Amino acid sequence: MTGDFQSTFHAERCRAARYKVHMPLCDCPKVAGLRQRYVSALADAKRKADGGQRASGTGREAQGADGERQSLGINAYANEIQFDSGESKDPFDNLIVVPDTKSTPAVYVCEDTNRQALRTDGTARERKLAREIFGETENGAVASTDKVAENGDIPPFKVNCAICLLTGHQRNGFVAVASSSFDEMQPTIQRAREAGLQKANGGKGLHSDHAHFVCALEVSTLQSLLAAGKTRSKSQRENGEILRQMKEEGGVELSAELMDAPQSTSVQIKMGHHLTSLLYLLQTPAKRKPKDKDETSGLYQPIRYMMVLGYQDGPAKLELDLPGGKRHLAESTLEGAVREVEEECSLLLDRRWLAERVCTKYGGSLSNSTSRAGAGGVAEKEDGGSWVRVLEPGKVKGSASGDAFFVLAPPPPL
Repeated sequence: MTGDFQSTFHAERCRAARYKVHMPLCDCPKVAGLRQRYVSALADAKRKADGGQRASGTGREAQGADGERQSLGINAYANEIQFDSGESKDPFDNLIVVPDTKSTPAVYVCEDTNRQALRTDGTARERKLAREIFGETENGAVASTDKVAENGDIPPFKVNCAICLLTGHQRNGFVAVASSSFDEMQPTIQRAREAGLQKANGGKGLHSDHAHFVCALEVSTLQSLLAAGKTRSKSQRENGEILRQMKEEGGVELSAELMDAPQSTSVQIKMGHHLTSLLYLLQTPAKRKPKDKDETSGLYQPIRYMMVLGYQDGPAKLELDLPGGKRHLAESTLEGAVREVEEECSLLLDRRWLAERVCTKYGGSLSNSTSRAGAGGVAEKEDGGSWVRVLEPGKVKGSASGDAFFVLAPPPPL
């Protein structure tokens, strides 16, 4: 259906807590099934309009059609999906919004956002959909780009980009500030810490996903913890080394339990999904010319230290991860990454500085034709001591990934 999203599609038809936005004509299993049901319903309507035995549902031919619908999990009469589109246009050749629920009572179609329009200006088409979903402020800006709080008769809901939209347009963005020098990392770490304190003490408050601490750790130690897996003795040894680096070098204030017993078997350090994904990527040799390639990571220079976020989830439990997260509608990968970094560790990245070193594929200004190609044909740029590399995992645990990792030298202050 088309029309008012919040009061009609959401409040009356679906009332889902989450929705996903899909690319035009995507092949995601759920959308493919919905499209098949739509095609089947059109075919049934045409047969009825033509009249005759095929429309009346009698005879072997009609029985065969009913059997085919059942084999596909389709029941166009008992569980109709509401569409609002003429036969001359395929409504699925648009950005569509699907409730993230088991059943699908309705599908929202954003008109004039077909595949060709998305190729021409995908951000503008996503912004059009965002306006339809979230509305506008008094000055004409989009009211939100990801969620709506409870408002009268409108239940709260959140909107995410489906994997097809992430891989087909702009990805989720994550940031790894890295260097071969521990001292070179410290100004960036200190800026993040000071900005976090200013927020907390200034009454602004910290984002719900804000890290408990920020520090630089040796990549080799993180790789060793990753390799240890569930081997208790090895992971215990690496846990102790990570705690030592935090306490003696990183200036992190740990709980008394962690400070007093770093070698205790009760200490648990978990690495988040995105940190482990990047560590796997750094282990993979980059397909570059030998003279452009170093022995450890395939980056412009060996990286020995990486900025990580820490979350203390219990007296003896820590989780480490990278800043970054899901992009919002109409955001580029770069814009989403900059926003998420500020929310999660208070570090303000110079968007313009970053854009000059990132290709247009991720929302930057660097042309693919004039940039150097990294692993997988990803653009990158080196500018004196400043460099940025964007890495994409092909698949994570057998599933397609919609993430991109900005691995960069310590950025300049704003």
